[in-house]
Amino acid sequence: MPSITGPFSSLILTIVFALMWRLHRERWLGLWAVASALWTVRYLASSTLGALDFAHSDQIIHGISLARNYYLLLGGYALVERPLPRPWYLLLGADALLLLWETQAGTSVIAGARGAPHYLLYGVTTGATAMIVYAQRARLGPESALVSGCLAIVGVSVGFFPWLRAVPYADPVIFSLVHAAQLGVGFGALLLFHRRAMTERDAALERLETALSKAIAKLLPICAHCKSIRNDQGEWEKLERYFSKRSITDFSHGICPDCVRTHYPGLELGESAGR
Repeated sequence: MPSITGPFSSLILTIVFALMWRLHRERWLGLWAVASALWTVRYLASSTLGALDFAHSDQIIHGISLARNYYLLLGGYALVERPLPRPWYLLLGADALLLLWETQAGTSVIAGARGAPHYLLYGVTTGATAMIVYAQRARLGPESALVSGCLAIVGVSVGFFPWLRAVPYADPVIFSLVHAAQLGVGFGALLLFHRRAMTERDAALERLETALSKAIAKLLPICAHCKSIRNDQGEWEKLERYFSKRSITDFSHGICPDCVRTHYPGLELGESAGR
């Protein structure tokens, strides 16, 4: 099951963030798209290298996870427009050195919990990102709580995986929970940007209504004969030109039935003439 649902859920997440980055060009979306893509590669590498019984497969898989952690954190801090703090670089660098040591020694640091430091770092970085998103809920909207909550579920599940895997039937439960939470992150992000789009639309409509009310909600001096309107500069403008310059209104011309009978007696026009 993990070999199928894992790449699928992370690939969906990658597509969601990549499409939103293309639409909005916000840096954190692009960084999270890269992080999600790396997690997809991690799933595929785990299945492929495990089947091949590659000697250093664990180190390669954890190396991909380390890169994913880096881009996830970068995206989280880009969301709040802050650079990645130096302690994170030190922590990520220490994990990279640990991976190199394990590659040379051919063993894990903690016996009985293979890869535990790397899983823990994954949990810490994911949890920290969840806290950053949750702290921005007033700016981002209530949907950010879904994103941060699902990130927290992923972080806790993966962070404690080396110890939970010993529990009977824990593997399928943890995998299912992580994959569902990944999809929840993508769904929450879509809801977040849907709310933003609706808010921006409402604000644009309000600005338009305000501009229109300023343009037409006042007494306009209009010529009783030709219907030209005197503007604020004292110049007379044709009615069509006056409103076209101050709103999104365009005019088309026709002839109403009364004017046809008055000015063109004997002329018969179809119904479209009066429209």
